[in-house]
Amino acid sequence: MTASPNNHAERAHTALPKRRVAAGRHLIALTRDPALAQALQELAGPNLSIHLVEDLRGLADELMQHATAVALLDAQALAVPADAAVDAVKSQFPDLRLMVAGYVAEQAMLASRIAEQKVFRFVQKPASPQRLKVFLEAAALQRPERRAVDRFPDAPVGAGSTRPPGGAAAQLPMLAGGLAVAILAVGAWLLLREDDATAAPSGVATIQDPAVAPGTAAVLARAEAAFAAGRLIAADGSSAAELYRAALRLDAGSAAAADGFERTIEAALAGAEQALLAGELEQARVTAELLRLIVPDSSHLAFLYTQIERELARLDADTTQQQALEAQRAQIRAAVAAVDERIAAGALLEPATDSAVSRFRKAQTMGGGDPMVRGSRDALVGALLTAADSELTAGRIATAGRLVDAAGSINSSASGLDIMRRRVDAAAVAGPVPASESVPAPVAAATSTAALTPDAAPVAAPAPAGVGPNTGPATPASAGGLDGTGVVSSARLQTLRRAEPEFPLVAAQQGISGWVELEFTVTTEGSVKDVIVTASEPRRTFDSVALAALKRYRYAPVLHDGQPVEQRARLRMRFSAQD
Repeated sequence: MTASPNNHAERAHTALPKRRVAAGRHLIALTRDPALAQALQELAGPNLSIHLVEDLRGLADELMQHATAVALLDAQALAVPADAAVDAVKSQFPDLRLMVAGYVAEQAMLASRIAEQKVFRFVQKPASPQRLKVFLEAAALQRPERRAVDRFPDAPVGAGSTRPPGGAAAQLPMLAGGLAVAILAVGAWLLLREDDATAAPSGVATIQDPAVAPGTAAVLARAEAAFAAGRLIAADGSSAAELYRAALRLDAGSAAAADGFERTIEAALAGAEQALLAGELEQARVTAELLRLIVPDSSHLAFLYTQIERELARLDADTTQQQALEAQRAQIRAAVAAVDERIAAGALLEPATDSAVSRFRKAQTMGGGDPMVRGSRDALVGALLTAADSELTAGRIATAGRLVDAAGSINSSASGLDIMRRRVDAAAVAGPVPASESVPAPVAAATSTAALTPDAAPVAAPAPAGVGPNTGPATPASAGGLDGTGVVSSARLQTLRRAEPEFPLVAAQQGISGWVELEFTVTTEGSVKDVIVTASEPRRTFDSVALAALKRYRYAPVLHDGQPVEQRARLRMRFSAQD
């Protein structure tokens, strides 16, 4: 891109890539909008140059140097109303293809200029390079290039001559000045607009040219009325395009009919383009099909069809992909439902080909990242660990180990997994706990309709692998390994006082059961401190009440070599809802 100075504005001349535009095309853009300027510059190539200016005087200078240029006015960069600027520019350059960029307010202001084709295209901001490309191609393809009107025809320079000496270079200040005078007159023009509008005749003007045959004039009047009413194209003979074509059949040399026909086709194509850009694909297709009946050889129409076909292909691909995703989700839902069914039946590991674990493996292959599969994984791991706990309670250590291993193969980072592994290992070393070491307590009534199971506070019995309060005497370190250096089961501690946890009302009403695994420290005075929840099911349902209850527990101090020491311990509280 190269830049050249201008007396009125800084202009960038950008070469654009080769596109479907006439050779040597120029676009003069009056804008101060960086986003719009960037969108224009992305169209750069050898067959189209972009010239950026900042005011109307700079625009006039560039238009005089590039007679076949297309101009773009950014309504937000104008010092005067957009309609006044359009009238001023078109009065100096009547054959100019003029586009305006702006918002809905400016589009409404320019509605009559757009209908009269003073504004060739209105570009709604923000404008993408693709949309600008479509409009530029329309400007290049829909009408043969015309040279700007030479307002100072060649004439001998001498007495009585009105042509300024110096040729076109000398004409530039006069034309720019003329445009400036037109802009300065906007104020008075704005004051008179209402009066002018009141004085203007309403309705469609009739054809007054006496050279036009009466029959042709009547058809042209109907065509103008159809155009004004927005009936541009149809297939029933009532549209503006069909009526203008009928007038041409009556008078092949009618300039009014030819110009009206061209204007109608351009307006219909513009409407189809806008419908396509707005996502109204069906409307664009219907308009294109009607245009094909009227102008089958239009190159612009062929380009429009290409764009419609691409959009149809994209939508078809999206639909196919969506259908595939829906089918996959249906399969995942069915697989997750099968996992839930096997969990409810207690078939976690057996039979091997139809267990909850095997069903989950199938669901995981269908969509490992699907939220339904993630939820199923958490539910299955929780069920496996709960079952392992029950097996430990029953003294079936090998089965408990298999359940824990299965949970680890599904989620090696599952909450509570490491604790269960340590408990299984400890149980495997120590063997089953003799019945004389633990005394199950009766089920204690809780609030509402729920109760705690025997190993839940306040009358918690030993959980599997020794988790739970112990009513026996304190064990010296030499006999039981209590030395304050590790985490032991609370079953090996002497419980002096228990506290009853409050069963959560919501859990009781909904019939929710569960458990909470806790670790804590027994101080040298026998109180409890540093209580944490290491695992729970369901998560956070019973955590707070379990923490509150355990902090009120009291144990006999642990002795090591005859001296009290702090001891880290673990306890599982179970919560069971009952009618």
